[in-house]
Amino acid sequence: AAEETLNKAKPFGASLLQSVTTKEIFAAEDEKGVEVETKGAGHRRLIMVLTTVEDITLVVCGDKGRMQIAREHGDITAFTVDSAFDKDPIFELASAVAQRVVSRDFDTLTLAFNEFINAAKFNNVRYHFPQIGGLPVGVLPERFAGYDVEPENNEEVLVNLMEYAVGGSFFYAMLESQACEISQRVTAMDNASTNAGDMVDRFTLQYNRARQAKITTELTEIISGAESLEQ
Repeated sequence: AAEETLNKAKPFGASLLQSVTTKEIFAAEDEKGVEVETKGAGHRRLIMVLTTVEDITLVVCGDKGRMQIAREHGDITAFTVDSAFDKDPIFELASAVAQRVVSRDFDTLTLAFNEFINAAKFNNVRYHFPQIGGLPVGVLPERFAGYDVEPENNEEVLVNLMEYAVGGSFFYAMLESQACEISQRVTAMDNASTNAGDMVDRFTLQYNRARQAKITTELTEIISGAESLEQ
């Protein structure tokens, strides 16, 4: 269901991110050059960013993010959104978070999340939103070249547009993250079921061998005893 919902939202969400952001993809490779993803990789990469950027503020969504990131970097965490993924993502939550985020002063807003590829693979991605609010009247961001903004007093328009872009992108990021989470859980459960089945088969074979050996030993003793009586 999560993947189906994501596929429905992808045309809008992906085009929105493409229109207002720049993208970074982080896919780890093993020694054979095969792209892999490991648990906690996104956390480790974010920690690397925190060590290289001086003036940074975090907004953390989800219980895992709160436990892994906000707890360790509470001094630079603006706020956290607990239980964000306990239920299906809704735009109202994304809009409320976006409104609080856009109201803060920033030069660049970075949205980091897991991007769903398939049931066995996902990428850590970061999308960078340039600040388009607070520009002088009549001055438009570079990405708006060739477009007209009405009214010409763009101060309020650009702030509203920024809030809508962040809210829509955050909602789409929640759908991507949920699809990754559920697919990883399903994969883990399938692997656990397969491993449990293999273990049952091994134990069954071991039990049957021990049982057969016991029966063979008892039959041998009975036959030997009968032969002794005949003699």
